Amino acid sequence: MKSICIFGIHTFLGYALCEKYLQEGIPVYGIYEPPRTEQEKEEFEEKMMLIGRNALLQTALYEKDFPLYDESPTLVYYVPEDKEKADQVNEKKLSRLLDWVKSKELAFILISSLEVFGKKQKKIAKDTIPVPDTDRGKQYLKLEQMVSSAFEEKDSHFVSFRLPLLYGPWQPKHYAFQSVLLNETAAIEEDTREILFIKDAVNAIVKTDLFSFDKGAHLYVSSGKENEWAKAAEILDIESSLSQSIDLPQDLVIPLQETTPVEKGIQLQRVHNEQYKMLYEGK
Repeated sequence: MKSICIFGIHTFLGYALCEKYLQEGIPVYGIYEPPRTEQEKEEFEEKMMLIGRNALLQTALYEKDFPLYDESPTLVYYVPEDKEKADQVNEKKLSRLLDWVKSKELAFILISSLEVFGKKQKKIAKDTIPVPDTDRGKQYLKLEQMVSSAFEEKDSHFVSFRLPLLYGPWQPKHYAFQSVLLNETAAIEEDTREILFIKDAVNAIVKTDLFSFDKGAHLYVSSGKENEWAKAAEILDIESSLSQSIDLPQDLVIPLQETTPVEKGIQLQRVHNEQYKMLYEGK
C-alpha cells in the first residue's frame, strides 16, 4: 500500500487509524481541524507528541481554502467529528473531499455508525433500509447517501463501515464511560447495542480487503457478543436498565483478529486517564 489519507486525525477513531498505519510502516497524510476548546487543543498537541515526529506522517490543517493533497494516496478515509450532536458542517467538508477523491479516482472509506438504524431495528439484513431515530443517526445516514450519490457514475471503489460504540484511551468525554471515569455525571445518549475496544476495531478495519466486497457495501465490525455495554456499565457502576443487542448480516461482518475483554478495555482506559490526568483535571 503506497499511502493513506485520513480526513479527521483529530477524532477518536481517526487518530487510532493514523497510529495503526504508521505502526504498519505506511505513510499517512492526516488532515485535522482547528480545536474548538482549550482542552481539545491540549489533547491534540499531546497526540502529536506521540506520532508527530514520525517521518511517515504529513499533517495539514483543514481550512476554508485548504489545498488537498497533490499526490494520489492508495486509500482515503473520511472520519466525521466526534461531537455530542450531529454537525451539519460535516456535509460541506465531505462534499469537498469527495470532489477531490473523484477527480483522482481513489478508493474511499466512509466511517459511519450503527446509529443509522433506529433502536427498534434489531435484526439487520443486507437490504434493510435504515430508519434512524436520533439526530446523530440521521446525520450519518445523510453522509452515506452523499457518498453513494457521488460515486454513482464513477468507477472508484468505496465502502462504509457502520461501527458500534467505540471505547478506550482518548475516548471523548461526552461518552458515558469516559464521563464516569472522570467522575462526571454520565448522560447516556449513545447507542448501547454493541461496544468495541478502539484498537480491536481499528485492527479489523485496516486488515480488511475492501475490493473483496461490492462497491458501496456497508460493512460492520462486531464481536458478536451481547450485552457488553451493560457489562461495562456494571463495572463502572452506571445505573441503567439498558440492555440491547443487534443482529447483523454475517457476510458483511469483518471478523475481529482479537477481542479485548470489557474488563481489560475499561482498565486500559482508566490507566490512560491517570497517565494524562493533567489534561482532564479541572476541565
